[in-house]
Amino acid sequence: MIRTREHLLEWLETAAPYRFIRRAMFETGVEFLGGFREVPPYSTDPGWIIRGKAKFGTEWILAVVPNRTDPHKRKMFILSSVPWAFWCGGTHENKLYQGDHPEIYKELRDAETKK
Repeated sequence: MIRTREHLLEWLETAAPYRFIRRAMFETGVEFLGGFREVPPYSTDPGWIIRGKAKFGTEWILAVVPNRTDPHKRKMFILSSVPWAFWCGGTHENKLYQGDHPEIYKELRDAETKK
């Protein structure tokens, strides 16, 4: 079961579905965006989103969604954009949900929900 940002990133080092994601974790670093109530269009379940850049500058966005029946299993999806309206880090004290820059993410969520 994932309990911290570090645990999630450690798990991704071996479980990420693509080599460019694993490579970015070591070479260019990643930004942990925190928890989301759902991850549209792929899942209405809650999950976490990580953003990074591939070696040649291409940005990727990876969603990790725990399996409801077995929390040790997870689904992963490559997203085309971040669903900021569903970011829930502002309601959690746990850094696993807040992400790396919660103040910025709160502004992005608020801007998205005002549309």
